[in-house]
Amino acid sequence: QGEDAYITGEPINAGTYDVVICREADNYYNAFEISAVGVVKINKTVFEIKERPTKDDFTFKQTKFCEILLTMNESGYAKLPADRENFDITYGLHYSVTNHSVFGDVKLGTPLKVQPFNYSDWKQTSYKLEVKITNPNYEFLLPDLTGNWSYVPFSGSFGIEKWAPNQGESGGIEQNEFTVENNAFTITTPGQLLYLKQKVYEGNKAYNSPDITYTLGSDLDMYGYYWSSPIGSTSYGRQGFKANFDGAGHTIRGLYAKSADAEGRLALFDGVSGTVKNLMVEDSFFYGENCGGIAVSLWGGTIENCSVDVIMGGEKFSTEYDDNINIGGMAAYMLSDSNIINCTSSGIFFRKLNGKGTAYIGGMVGGAHGAASGSTAEGSISGCINKATLSGEYSGGIIGYLNGVFNIENNKFDQGTPAKEIGTLSAY
Repeated sequence: QGEDAYITGEPINAGTYDVVICREADNYYNAFEISAVGVVKINKTVFEIKERPTKDDFTFKQTKFCEILLTMNESGYAKLPADRENFDITYGLHYSVTNHSVFGDVKLGTPLKVQPFNYSDWKQTSYKLEVKITNPNYEFLLPDLTGNWSYVPFSGSFGIEKWAPNQGESGGIEQNEFTVENNAFTITTPGQLLYLKQKVYEGNKAYNSPDITYTLGSDLDMYGYYWSSPIGSTSYGRQGFKANFDGAGHTIRGLYAKSADAEGRLALFDGVSGTVKNLMVEDSFFYGENCGGIAVSLWGGTIENCSVDVIMGGEKFSTEYDDNINIGGMAAYMLSDSNIINCTSSGIFFRKLNGKGTAYIGGMVGGAHGAASGSTAEGSISGCINKATLSGEYSGGIIGYLNGVFNIENNKFDQGTPAKEIGTLSAY
């Protein structure tokens, strides 16, 4: 940034710099010069909040500042919004401030009591809140005071902004056309995944039938693309995902979608009637009425040996259909004949604070709608582990809402919160 900035002690911005290391010749050493690319990574930032003085207190002759100190345990930086008294983020992070130094470690979804500033003590000119963000990759979603977006660079060479919601639908990712031969295809690029999504949306049976198997040939980074809808749909007469998908141990990262539409169906897939297996979904965010880490809905399909580490939240935007919000680590909801086997959920699943609707949130599935009571169970959830933090009226480590009969066995649900298997029960 220049020698003047260095001399005056100005902070160095995050980024890459051309660095030249050189030495003149002397009696002992030859001259040399090395050029390299230097990387500066920001691990901490301070965001000052300007406080408005009260009109009836003459001691407030000068504007006060509230200092927000963000201590990161991963590379990157964040800028959190705040207002004068109530620090309240609608995306699941609630935090407050004390008149003293540090409040302590705060995780997304952890509510804290709000304590107002002590305006009577004019000597206190600053208040500090230290927030430890366990995973900063999602803080860019939080709107700042002006209503704009706050971005957080992800860890990388020096933290590139992989998300920019204003890039629109494409996000710089182009569709890569392909043809399914012998009922099989290996997906290796984000563009091929988008092309599959388009073909299923069009109802093209050459790409969406029970005898087709897609295999993931590499990890996929979807950062920058707005994932407005899943692959397949059960809405408006569309087709669900009927084919099979084998992740082969690979990971899909960076799926992002936030919907204010009725039903708000967001996930990687919807209407799954085949098998999705051996797949990981990470660093992703869904916010709507019905959200799942792998699928919105299972229509007789199976999710097996999959894992997710995502943030999902929701609220009710319309009561045209019902008043329910369904959020689940593997699926928002599942119907009879569906199965979830040997899967693991991590992350944070929450209902918007004071949002509308009744929330059914489960570590594996939000709502499970099985066979009628007294019938033989034809669906199952088995061998699954929930490590996610859940927040909603009816939250269960495995199922948020159980309606009907399912085989539920050999699951671990006490590694996240809450420590109960099923949020609420019903029956036909």
